[in-house]
Amino acid sequence: MTARIFVKLIFGVLCVLVVALAAVDVLASRVAETSFRETLERELAQKGDVLGLTYGRETGPALVKRTREIASSLEARLTLIDRAGVPLADSEADPRRMENHKERQEVAAALAGRPGSATRRSATTHTDFLYVAVPHQLGAVRLAVPLVHVRSQVNLIRRRMLISTALAFLPAFLVAALFARSVSSKLGAIIDYAGKLAEGHFSARLSQPGSDELGVLGSKLNDTGAKLERMFEELQHEHQELEKLERIRKDFVINVSHELRTPLAAIQGYTETLLDGAIHDPNHNVRFLNIIRQNAERLTNLAGDLLTLSRIELGTQKFQFASYYSNNLLHDCTDAMRPLAQKKASS
Repeated sequence: MTARIFVKLIFGVLCVLVVALAAVDVLASRVAETSFRETLERELAQKGDVLGLTYGRETGPALVKRTREIASSLEARLTLIDRAGVPLADSEADPRRMENHKERQEVAAALAGRPGSATRRSATTHTDFLYVAVPHQLGAVRLAVPLVHVRSQVNLIRRRMLISTALAFLPAFLVAALFARSVSSKLGAIIDYAGKLAEGHFSARLSQPGSDELGVLGSKLNDTGAKLERMFEELQHEHQELEKLERIRKDFVINVSHELRTPLAAIQGYTETLLDGAIHDPNHNVRFLNIIRQNAERLTNLAGDLLTLSRIELGTQKFQFASYYSNNLLHDCTDAMRPLAQKKASS
């Protein structure tokens, strides 16, 4: 369980880091491209200003040769344009075959006396360029860098930033792994403990739950387990008491049944004896009737005992001590049992 929680937490952290890295990639790429392009435009403009001081004094083939030499040293395309927008020299194309550049965005800005820049595909070389043009005494000097070069530099910066960011995320990942391990172990212990409670092991406890949120949860579960254990012990005690009461009730029913059967049998036996003719016997009829009366009183006493037991259960019975003569009790018991014995002997 702990390993599964740890894997899930680590996977969640990795997802967060990947999303953060992707966000850094998207945002940093834009910032890097914008920053690199602005820097490159400033550098090209500065180079154009420097070239404007010495470049363009040649004419004809010498100008074209000079243009290509300068462009080779700068690793950029170089174009010299007059005030009418006509290309005078170009490092990569024949200026005589080139279109008028007066309407080009960067050239128009340079002819107006300020630096200009633009990004588009060249109609001459069919290559995407970043163009930067600056004013010149003859008209304008334009430098161009292929966008492939710009994108390669941006990608290089992007890769470096991603690697740096990933390396920066590594300590964070290690800290997150330690945190995930701690949280997963605590959660695993809490889940295992909850399972023990569900299975009825109320005596189990969490060891050292801690003081953080998970520790507070563990402490609450320990309290819950202790309460469940007390309640379970109370229920067990009550169940044992109920079992005892049930046994007492069964024994009581058996004893009451036996106690009721004895006087009823005596009453029935002496009544049958009287009906069989003993009622006309002056030596026994009165004694038999007294025995019947005594057993009827005994039934009354048993009914009173039942009421007394009910009052004992309700806690309202008050006991009092009394004295009895044992000879009379034994004599009454003998008289009560005589008809049963005679009836069994005759059968």
